Amino acid sequence: MKYNIDDTIIINNIEWKIMEYRVGRGKEWIYTLKKLDGSVDSDGNAITMSLNDGAMDGVSLNGKMIGSENEISK
Repeated sequence: MKYNIDDTIIINNIEWKIMEYRVGRGKEWIYTLKKLDGSVDSDGNAITMSLNDGAMDGVSLNGKMIGSENEISK
């Protein structure tokens, strides 16, 4: 696992928070991100998305990682 729960990233100028991670397909990390602007879908659920390691790496290179608890505590 490369990224931590509660890390915040920006994708297309929208803040997302890593809410959970799990192993998908037995070999790759899958991260669930929650949109932090408080928006909800038509059923009233928070807007989330799931990304694998490769997609998260692309975001961290092209988007912006705001903070990691590991970095903040150092």
